[in-house]
Amino acid sequence: MDVGADADFENGAPRIVVIDGREIGVVRWGDRFFAMRNHCPDQGGPLCAGPVRLLLAAGPAGEHVDLTFEEGRPVIACPWHHYEFDLQTGHEVRGGRRAITYQVEVEQGRVYLRTGARPAPERDAS
Repeated sequence: MDVGADADFENGAPRIVVIDGREIGVVRWGDRFFAMRNHCPDQGGPLCAGPVRLLLAAGPAGEHVDLTFEEGRPVIACPWHHYEFDLQTGHEVRGGRRAITYQVEVEQGRVYLRTGARPAPERDAS
């Protein structure tokens, strides 16, 4: 399903689209695109309302440090309880939960989601 021009997606800012009644957040991170269901597997919070950032890694003495983009992975943090989910795999960074992710493709400047949803049938105008 075509969800818009790639140039219309702000870097690191989820854009919510609705497909077959499902809210899906589409995130541009540099030249990559990700899509995740806007539903936190913890308590159903609006996952895609949370911030997108690089994965934080445990540094010396338990401190957290940002990794560089090449080393890090973009994650999204649920605004309710701050659980972080890998945008590519949907896996919770520090736990066993998994958010639903979708395949995203960019072709000729357009962003497409592959959700398995069927397009609505065309109606006869007569």
